Amino acid sequence: ITDAEIIKKETFDSSVFFSLDFNNNDTYVALGNDRLTYFNSDGTKKWSYKFGKRTLSKADISNHDMMVLAFSATGGVINGNSTDIKVINRLGKVTSQKTYNGVIDDISLSNTSIALVFDKEIFVVNSNLKEKKILKTDYSIKKVALYDDNEHLFVLGKSSGEILK
Repeated sequence: ITDAEIIKKETFDSSVFFSLDFNNNDTYVALGNDRLTYFNSDGTKKWSYKFGKRTLSKADISNHDMMVLAFSATGGVINGNSTDIKVINRLGKVTSQKTYNGVIDDISLSNTSIALVFDKEIFVVNSNLKEKKILKTDYSIKKVALYDDNEHLFVLGKSSGEILK
């Protein structure tokens, strides 16, 4: 940047950031290839959650009270693959974690619930990853959006969209 005044700058060696989310309480969350970083409104880094040698598969950082990270794992029942899910709170602490069989396709957050998509199934769970319900479809799910009422979901398949309850 040549003609703008830099107010605050943080540098992260070896990180490539690809997602940024701003929250109403004036906080920012940046997601990168090797870390999740939380910033105050003035750009000061509060914390970073480093991934270590784990490979990030999917994430949803839209709710700063519970951000969800999914990491590739091995040794699961289905095709030898599994997914490690971690819920991170606004203090940068892992509040819950669970391993699911299969490769995750999508994640969606609402105020208090999480939707996890594995091929033709959606696991709707709370912030402690306790199952509320499991929805099954007859098609592979590409994207899901969990409504704030925590009951309805908009589901996209390859060539269709449905609202499920």
